[in-house]
Amino acid sequence: MFPAQLLHGEQFEAYGVRRAMFVSGFYTGDPLLMNRVKWRFGDHRDILVTTTEPVERAVLSTIVSISTSEFHLTADGDWEGPRPEAQSVADADATCMGEAPCGDSLKHDFLTTVGNLSALQELAAAIPNSERVGLMSGQGWNTTGTRLTFRHQLFRHRERDEDYANLADWPVYTYTAREALDAVGYTHYAVPISAYDIEGYIVPPNTYQQHFRGALAQIDFTLAHEVVEEEDVYRASIRSMRVLRNPTTQGTQQHRRG
Repeated sequence: MFPAQLLHGEQFEAYGVRRAMFVSGFYTGDPLLMNRVKWRFGDHRDILVTTTEPVERAVLSTIVSISTSEFHLTADGDWEGPRPEAQSVADADATCMGEAPCGDSLKHDFLTTVGNLSALQELAAAIPNSERVGLMSGQGWNTTGTRLTFRHQLFRHRERDEDYANLADWPVYTYTAREALDAVGYTHYAVPISAYDIEGYIVPPNTYQQHFRGALAQIDFTLAHEVVEEEDVYRASIRSMRVLRNPTTQGTQQHRRG
């Protein structure tokens, strides 16, 4: 849920959104964020929750520039065959990298964001001196060169008969992905990203890259942690995202995974 709900056709203004995020209390660029969230530790997975009653899953908000490199926020996650993290197309995530935005205030907020997320990583870390993977990469935790990874689970296992099997018409970009998706058509269903353009209209799955690659965007996300093969792994899962400034023409060209 966006902190400021606007009507279709109404233009977002980045600094207005920023002010609304501070009011929400869960803006990653807020120095007071750490007082409002905590980890709920589980046997196999930890999740970030609110500190106030009722305690619930914390949904954080941030403003980032979506990188034009390593952009895989597509309807098939750029899946072209088995890879270590996605043996099947049903395991594929759509991912993108968030970078420091332009503008002094937003760039300063990004530094605070990096500091907050780094501190949250350390609070959940279970393996001493292990590499923290899955969330932050780049030139260091306290620099604007840091990049943040956001991801969305595209396909889920059908657990109920009423789960809609919508894979036949789901857009993919290679014959390999089409064939693999057809093979899981009766066991999985697709989950579109709650993605909105600059005017608040829903973005169709086949145009994610057109709208978001190279754009300034608000991303609302949840945070989780688990230990995988002796590494602390963090996952920022997209709840919703919206374009605040459209990308340049150069930012809309799609690159597949190498």
